[in-house]
Amino acid sequence: MKYFISRQQSNFIKQAEKSSQSGIPADPKQIGGMPALVCKTSGTGIPARSGAVAGKATDVIVQRIEPDGTMSDTTREITVYNPFGTAVGGSAYITCKFVNNGYWIVDAEDC
Repeated sequence: MKYFISRQQSNFIKQAEKSSQSGIPADPKQIGGMPALVCKTSGTGIPARSGAVAGKATDVIVQRIEPDGTMSDTTREITVYNPFGTAVGGSAYITCKFVNNGYWIVDAEDC
């Protein structure tokens, strides 16, 4: 079963993505948004950084966490960059951090 995220959360994610595409830095604390998300990678994961170029996946699924701890896919997919030298595995749970230049990056991976 897929769950929806709140309208406010969805609007924040859209605003953050729009800001990054326009080159305008966005800080979630300044625009009232979320500084971090729990997500799950697709089956292909996120490639490692190559030199000074971060790996990138456009199909990372935002997760919803229920009060009992149950996690489930939402209908929202985001683009996430991997600044690390190791690839993120497929179907892995990760935390994503919103950085001040307007992009979501991998913060931690389920090891």
